[in-house]
Amino acid sequence: MTIKEKVQAGIKYLNDIHPGWYKKINLNTFDIDDNKNCCIGQLYGDYYKWSNDNNKTLDENILLGLTPGKADIRSISGLNKEWIKQITNMQEMTLEQIYNLLTDNPSRADLDRVIEALGNMITKTYRVEFNAKAGLCLKDVVDALSELRVSNVSIEPIS
Repeated sequence: MTIKEKVQAGIKYLNDIHPGWYKKINLNTFDIDDNKNCCIGQLYGDYYKWSNDNNKTLDENILLGLTPGKADIRSISGLNKEWIKQITNMQEMTLEQIYNLLTDNPSRADLDRVIEALGNMITKTYRVEFNAKAGLCLKDVVDALSELRVSNVSIEPIS
Protein backbone atom coordinates (compact mmCIF):
# COMPACT_ATOMS: atom_id res chain seq x y z
CA MET A 1 0.00 0.00 0.00
CA THR A 2 1.18 3.50 -0.78
CA ILE A 3 1.25 6.23 1.85
CA LYS A 4 -1.72 7.93 0.15
CA GLU A 5 -3.74 4.68 0.21
CA LYS A 6 -2.96 4.18 3.90
CA VAL A 7 -4.04 7.72 4.77
CA GLN A 8 -7.22 7.35 2.72
CA ALA A 9 -8.00 4.12 4.59
CA GLY A 10 -7.33 5.95 7.88
CA ILE A 11 -9.64 8.80 6.88
CA LYS A 12 -12.43 6.36 6.01
CA TYR A 13 -11.94 4.61 9.35
CA LEU A 14 -11.96 7.87 11.33
CA ASN A 15 -15.04 9.08 9.42
CA ASP A 16 -16.82 5.88 10.51
CA ILE A 17 -15.88 6.01 14.19
CA HIS A 18 -15.69 9.78 14.77
CA PRO A 19 -17.67 11.86 12.22
CA GLY A 20 -16.26 15.37 11.88
CA TRP A 21 -12.96 14.30 13.48
CA TYR A 22 -10.88 16.47 11.11
CA LYS A 23 -12.40 19.65 12.58
CA LYS A 24 -10.70 18.85 15.89
CA ILE A 25 -7.20 18.36 14.49
CA ASN A 26 -4.72 21.15 15.14
CA LEU A 27 -2.40 21.09 12.15
CA ASN A 28 0.07 23.42 13.90
CA THR A 29 0.94 20.67 16.38
CA PHE A 30 0.11 17.63 14.23
CA ASP A 31 2.84 14.97 14.16
CA ILE A 32 2.01 11.43 13.05
CA ASP A 33 4.99 10.12 15.04
CA ASP A 34 3.87 11.69 18.35
CA ASN A 35 1.38 9.73 20.47
CA LYS A 36 -0.26 12.95 21.73
CA ASN A 37 -0.25 15.00 18.50
CA CYS A 38 -1.19 12.43 15.85
CA CYS A 39 -4.86 12.11 14.79
CA ILE A 40 -5.68 9.57 17.50
CA GLY A 41 -3.70 11.47 20.14
CA GLN A 42 -5.49 14.73 19.39
CA LEU A 43 -8.90 13.04 19.34
CA TYR A 44 -8.57 10.63 22.24
CA GLY A 45 -5.61 11.89 24.29
CA ASP A 46 -3.04 9.16 23.66
CA TYR A 47 -2.42 6.89 20.68
CA TYR A 48 -1.09 3.95 22.76
CA LYS A 49 -3.92 4.03 25.30
CA TRP A 50 -6.52 4.27 22.52
CA SER A 51 -4.92 1.34 20.66
CA ASN A 52 -4.93 -0.81 23.80
CA ASP A 53 -8.48 0.19 24.81
CA ASN A 54 -9.77 -0.61 21.29
CA ASN A 55 -7.71 -3.77 20.76
CA LYS A 56 -6.05 -2.29 17.68
CA THR A 57 -2.88 -4.03 16.56
CA LEU A 58 0.18 -2.23 15.28
CA ASP A 59 -0.32 -3.87 11.87
CA GLU A 60 -3.93 -2.59 11.67
CA ASN A 61 -2.83 0.92 12.59
CA ILE A 62 0.00 0.84 10.05
CA LEU A 63 -2.44 -0.15 7.28
CA LEU A 64 -4.67 2.76 8.33
CA GLY A 65 -1.72 5.16 8.24
CA LEU A 66 -2.32 5.97 11.91
CA THR A 67 1.29 5.21 12.76
CA PRO A 68 4.44 4.58 10.74
CA GLY A 69 5.70 1.00 10.68
CA LYS A 70 9.33 -0.01 11.01
CA ALA A 71 9.56 -0.19 7.22
CA ASP A 72 8.09 3.31 7.08
CA ILE A 73 10.62 4.92 9.43
CA ARG A 74 12.26 6.68 6.48
CA SER A 75 8.86 7.86 5.24
CA ILE A 76 7.54 9.38 8.48
CA SER A 77 7.84 12.76 6.81
CA GLY A 78 5.85 11.56 3.79
CA LEU A 79 3.13 10.07 5.99
CA ASN A 80 2.98 13.28 8.03
CA LYS A 81 2.78 15.44 4.90
CA GLU A 82 0.00 13.29 3.40
CA TRP A 83 -2.09 13.49 6.59
CA ILE A 84 -1.62 17.27 6.74
CA LYS A 85 -2.55 17.61 3.05
CA GLN A 86 -5.69 15.51 3.41
CA ILE A 87 -6.81 17.13 6.68
CA THR A 88 -6.21 20.60 5.23
CA ASN A 89 -8.39 19.70 2.25
CA MET A 90 -11.11 18.48 4.61
CA GLN A 91 -10.93 21.54 6.88
CA GLU A 92 -11.02 24.15 4.13
CA MET A 93 -14.06 24.85 2.04
CA THR A 94 -13.36 25.84 -1.52
CA LEU A 95 -14.80 29.00 -2.99
CA GLU A 96 -16.93 26.82 -5.25
CA GLN A 97 -18.40 25.05 -2.20
CA ILE A 98 -19.06 28.41 -0.54
CA TYR A 99 -20.73 29.73 -3.68
CA ASN A 100 -22.88 26.59 -4.01
CA LEU A 101 -23.99 26.85 -0.39
CA LEU A 102 -24.90 30.49 -0.74
CA THR A 103 -26.85 30.07 -3.97
CA ASP A 104 -28.99 27.18 -2.72
CA ASN A 105 -31.21 28.80 -0.08
CA PRO A 106 -28.69 28.44 2.77
CA SER A 107 -29.70 27.61 6.31
CA ARG A 108 -28.30 29.38 9.37
CA ALA A 109 -25.90 26.43 9.82
CA ASP A 110 -24.71 26.89 6.22
CA LEU A 111 -24.08 30.59 6.85
CA ASP A 112 -22.14 29.76 10.01
CA ARG A 113 -20.05 27.26 8.05
CA VAL A 114 -19.36 29.88 5.35
CA ILE A 115 -18.40 32.47 7.96
CA GLU A 116 -16.00 29.98 9.55
CA ALA A 117 -14.52 29.07 6.16
CA LEU A 118 -14.06 32.70 5.17
CA GLY A 119 -12.49 33.41 8.53
CA ASN A 120 -10.02 30.58 7.81
CA MET A 121 -9.11 32.34 4.59
CA ILE A 122 -8.11 35.46 6.45
CA THR A 123 -4.50 35.31 5.28
CA LYS A 124 -5.46 34.74 1.66
CA THR A 125 -7.11 37.03 -0.85
CA TYR A 126 -10.21 35.80 -2.64
CA ARG A 127 -12.99 37.26 -4.70
CA VAL A 128 -16.31 35.76 -3.66
CA GLU A 129 -19.00 36.08 -6.30
CA PHE A 130 -22.70 35.59 -5.78
CA ASN A 131 -25.91 36.16 -7.65
CA ALA A 132 -28.87 38.33 -6.64
CA LYS A 133 -30.65 35.44 -4.88
CA ALA A 134 -27.64 34.76 -2.67
CA GLY A 135 -27.06 38.46 -2.08
CA LEU A 136 -29.95 38.72 0.33
CA CYS A 137 -28.57 36.03 2.64
CA LEU A 138 -25.04 37.43 2.60
CA LYS A 139 -25.83 40.30 4.96
CA ASP A 140 -25.00 38.05 7.92
CA VAL A 141 -21.77 36.94 6.27
CA VAL A 142 -20.71 40.52 5.50
CA ASP A 143 -21.54 41.64 9.04
CA ALA A 144 -19.58 38.75 10.54
CA LEU A 145 -16.60 39.44 8.29
CA SER A 146 -16.55 43.09 9.29
CA GLU A 147 -16.61 42.04 12.95
CA LEU A 148 -13.60 39.80 12.22
CA ARG A 149 -11.96 42.76 10.47
CA VAL A 150 -11.53 40.72 7.30
CA SER A 151 -10.57 43.24 4.68
CA ASN A 152 -9.01 40.98 2.08
CA VAL A 153 -12.28 39.32 1.01
CA SER A 154 -14.34 41.26 -1.48
CA ILE A 155 -17.94 40.28 -2.11
CA GLU A 156 -19.23 41.46 -5.45
CA PRO A 157 -22.39 40.68 -7.44
CA ILE A 158 -22.15 38.74 -10.67
CA SER A 159 -23.25 40.86 -13.58
